[in-house]
Amino acid sequence: MKPNAEFTSHAAYAERLRQAMDAASTAFLLFDPQDRLLFASRRLRDLYDDPGDLLVEGRSFEDIVRDTLTRGILDVAPAQREAWVAERMQLHHNGGSTPRRMPDGRWRRITEERLPDGSFLSYSVDITELVEQRGALEAARDAATRAEQRLLDIIDALPAGLSLFDTDDRLLLSNRRLREMHPAIAEMLARPGVSFEELLRANYARGGLCFDSDADFEAHLVRRREGRRHANSRGMFRTPSHWIAPIEHRARDGSVIGVQVDVTELVQQREAAEQARRDLQAAHAALAASQAELERLAGTDALTGLANRRALDVRLREDWARAQRLRQPLSLLMIDVDHFKAYNDTHGHPAGDRVLQRVAEALSFAVNREIDLVARYGGEEFAVVLPHTGAGGAAEVAKACLLAVDAAFTGRDGVTVRVGAAAAADGTATAGEVALLMAADAALMAAKRGGRHRVVTAPRA
Repeated sequence: MKPNAEFTSHAAYAERLRQAMDAASTAFLLFDPQDRLLFASRRLRDLYDDPGDLLVEGRSFEDIVRDTLTRGILDVAPAQREAWVAERMQLHHNGGSTPRRMPDGRWRRITEERLPDGSFLSYSVDITELVEQRGALEAARDAATRAEQRLLDIIDALPAGLSLFDTDDRLLLSNRRLREMHPAIAEMLARPGVSFEELLRANYARGGLCFDSDADFEAHLVRRREGRRHANSRGMFRTPSHWIAPIEHRARDGSVIGVQVDVTELVQQREAAEQARRDLQAAHAALAASQAELERLAGTDALTGLANRRALDVRLREDWARAQRLRQPLSLLMIDVDHFKAYNDTHGHPAGDRVLQRVAEALSFAVNREIDLVARYGGEEFAVVLPHTGAGGAAEVAKACLLAVDAAFTGRDGVTVRVGAAAAADGTATAGEVALLMAADAALMAAKRGGRHRVVTAPRA
C-alpha cells in the first residue's frame, strides 16, 4: 500500500517545525488540550538539565512542575512550594508572561498561551540583559537619591544660613544655621509656604531685626524686595547679636537661593560665605546633572539611541490625551525589519545590531517633524507616533520610511522593512491608545503575511 501523500507532507512539515523549534534560542513546551506534554524543545531540556525522564511526552504540566521542585531543579523554599505551584498553574491556564530566574542563573520571560485548538504553548526568551539594565537603572536612581540626601546634609551643615524660595517668593526650605540666626522666627522658617515679606515683617515685629524706626525698616524692606527681583542685593542688616550680609542668587527656573553670612568678623566670614556659595552651586549642579542623566537613560534605547519602550508608552499616552482634548487625529506606525532572525543567523548578532542602528538612522531621517517620535519597540521592531496626522499622512510617512531604509541599505544585503499603520481620525475614538497600538500591530502582522517590503493600513480606529 502506498503512503498517503498528504499525510507524508504533513508529517514532513511537522518534523521541520520540530527541528526549527529545537534550533531556536527560544525554549518551547507544547501540551495537548488535556494538559499532557506533546513536545519539549532541545533548548528547554538544556535549561532544566533533563536526564530524559522529566520532560517525557504524555506527562501532565502539573507533574512536571512538581517534579522540578522535588528534584531541586528550581530553588523554592518548601513552605512556599504549594503557593508557587498554584501560581504557575494559574499562569499556565490563564495565559500571560512572568520573569523567572533559571537553574543556570540567567533570567528568562516565560509566556503561556492557549492555542485555538485548546492546547497550551509555553515558551521563554532570555531577558538577562534587560534585567541587568533595570538593575543598573535602579542603581542610578539610588545614586541620585543618595546625592540628593548628601546635598541636603551639606546644606544643613553649612556655616552660613541658607534658604530657597520659589518663583512666587515663598519659602521652600531653610537650613539649621539660618534658623539659629533668626530665633524669633525659627518656627516660621521650618514651615514651607510662607512668603519672604511675611518672614521679614514677623522678624521685625518680634524684635529679631534692629532698626532705628519703622520707616527705616520699610525702606530696608523695599531695598530687599528690589534686590531679590534682580538677585543683586548688597549691604548688611543687624540683629540683636549679629551683623548679617545677605547673598541672593536667582536660579534658571526663577527660584531664589539666599545665603546669609554672619559678618561680625567681616574678613573671616566673607571667605566662608564665598566658599559656601561655591559649594552650594557645585552640589546643585551635580544633582541636576545626575537627574538629567537618569531621565535620559530611563527613556533611551542603548543600542539605537532612539526613545525606548518606556518613553514610547508615556508619549503615546500623552499624545492620545491631547488628541482627545483637541479632537485632532493621531497615527501610529509599527515597523519590523524583514526576516531579521535569518539575517542574524547568517551574519551574526553584531552585524544585526549595526542593521538596527542604520534602520534607526533611516527612520529618524524620514520622520523629521519635531512633534513626531521614533522609538525602538523591542527586538527588530520600531514605532513612530504621528500627532496631528490622519490615515493619509500616516501612509505617506510609512512609504517614506520604506524608501529611507531602501536608500540606507542599497547594495547592503537587501535589508527592507514592513510597516503597519493605524490612525484615530479626529480624537473622538474612546478605545484608548492601547487600541491604537493593537490596530497598528495587527496591520503589521498583515504586512508580514503579505511578504517583504510593504505597508498595510488598519481600518480607521
